[in-house]
Amino acid sequence: MKNIYNNKQIQKQEWIKTNTVVITYTDGTKETMSRQTFNQIIKGVRDDQK
Repeated sequence: MKNIYNNKQIQKQEWIKTNTVVITYTDGTKETMSRQTFNQIIKGVRDDQK
């Protein structure tokens, strides 16, 4: 998976609450975001792959 906003490759995601996820990128950086934001990033990647 890839973050379409910063073009970083996602290594893993960890859901810490129902609507909060912590993303770890392959370069070691982490980012916390809402489920809505996460779904928009993944949806964008899936649309690009069609």
